[in-house]
Amino acid sequence: ANSFDAGRRYCWHYCRSRSYKYFAVRDELTCLCANWYDRFGLVEKSGCGDDCMKTNRRTSSVDTTRDTIEAFHTGIEVWETAVTRLGCFLDVENSRDFPVHLDAGNKLTKKFCWSYCQARGHKYFALQNRRHCYCGGAYGRHGGADDSECSERCRGDTSTTCGGELRNEVFSTGIGDWTSLQCILDRNTTRQGCFNDAAHPDLPMEHNLGSLANRYSCWKLCSTRGYKYFGLQNRQKCYCGNSFGRYGWLWAPELARRDASATCGGDKQNEVFSTGLEDWDNGTASAMGCFIDKPDDPDFASGLHHLGEAATRLACWRRCRSLGWRYFAMQASQWCACGNSFGRHGRADRDCRLPCLGDPISTCG
Repeated sequence: ANSFDAGRRYCWHYCRSRSYKYFAVRDELTCLCANWYDRFGLVEKSGCGDDCMKTNRRTSSVDTTRDTIEAFHTGIEVWETAVTRLGCFLDVENSRDFPVHLDAGNKLTKKFCWSYCQARGHKYFALQNRRHCYCGGAYGRHGGADDSECSERCRGDTSTTCGGELRNEVFSTGIGDWTSLQCILDRNTTRQGCFNDAAHPDLPMEHNLGSLANRYSCWKLCSTRGYKYFGLQNRQKCYCGNSFGRYGWLWAPELARRDASATCGGDKQNEVFSTGLEDWDNGTASAMGCFIDKPDDPDFASGLHHLGEAATRLACWRRCRSLGWRYFAMQASQWCACGNSFGRHGRADRDCRLPCLGDPISTCG
């Protein structure tokens, strides 16, 4: 981190967002992240007395004779504590052991695959042949293999192994089975009922989950994009929105006789649930307009942060709010900027109409 960024809140967010257990501030302007600390011993509290350069209200650390750090817990546990290695297992090219596959290429690390599968509600994940990530709810139907056959190094982290050719190195994601997911859903969602749909969808954001369709996956998709409701339709489609019911309620007594956790709507029929989120942008965030920016003189103090396919208004709002900024802005479908003032270069002569990469029904600059 540079001197402008040094501050307890920034450092906490920076390390927490990267799944580290601890963060520390050193010599006024450096942010450090780790999953352990204290190799060199504890110093007196008075050795950590410098004001952070960003906030001027919180202490960082200083010592005239040696480096000291002021360490804090980020509030999360190390992600590896959720993961258990289950062994090396055979795979067959025309009969894969796992149903969900992602060719991660040079991005593949154990954490990358875990994050991909865990976010989709899968109990297990597997690494194969340096670049492939697999997810599923069961494993091992082709039998086990010797651990020496899972010795290929991950393309994204050569310090760890990522299976072998037609060999899956299998791990648990730590989220448990569907019963555990159901507990998460019970805490966060409420079933609103079954509602008719039409060619112009009642819930505007549509995503075809295919074989991944379940209530957890749809809830995760819609809640992370800031929507108040989600709907499942026709076994594989997920819809998100902030209102529902304009085509009328559907009386479906047959659903009451089935396992509610297993139903996914019907043909042009949405089974609707609340995500557990209130309208985050109702009274909290207000649209200020479309403004000009310049690459060589950015309007927003933070500069641009690339959100890529995760770019939504909610994601940018959360980022800027957590870092203590007053305003946030979206640019070119996938960039987020934060600041305490805006508009130095004037208003744009046209509307900001590019869709957000992570939420195509909303605009992002």
